[in-house]
Amino acid sequence: MILDQGLLYPLTHVSSSALYDLGQVYHDNTTGRIYRYVKAAAACATDVITLLHAVCWDEGGEWIVNNDFAAGTGLGVTAPAGVIIAALPEGYYGWIQQSGLAYCIGDGSIAKGEAVVLDSANDGQLDTMGDGEEEQVIGAAIEDDAPNVHVILRGLY
Repeated sequence: MILDQGLLYPLTHVSSSALYDLGQVYHDNTTGRIYRYVKAAAACATDVITLLHAVCWDEGGEWIVNNDFAAGTGLGVTAPAGVIIAALPEGYYGWIQQSGLAYCIGDGSIAKGEAVVLDSANDGQLDTMGDGEEEQVIGAAIEDDAPNVHVILRGLY
């Protein structure tokens, strides 16, 4: 369901209690970007999911995200959810970006024009798509990473 009223707080506001329905979608008519309201998992790779981290869906429930791709409760590289737009502590609620131009953290190997996926070796980061990873693509890089990179997210909503 797309949010049909204005936001109560800025998109970067996080809280310990839900301010919107989990899974709520917000479309920014100015930028064309799409965001989803989520909860950070109770056990992430770090106590706070870092700004610009890519996240995956978590096995702990609907609309819960995690940046632990390799060894945690996150569903990993096959379940990309979006990008963190404000540092999100474990168990807190906030918005992730799911579509449009996003600023992300790359692994240092991404070149302009390449399809990118969640990096299975580096929690929260993006990597160049390899053979057999086509279904895992989160977006396309519009520049080389250094290590941050602008990516056009394919609609993950």
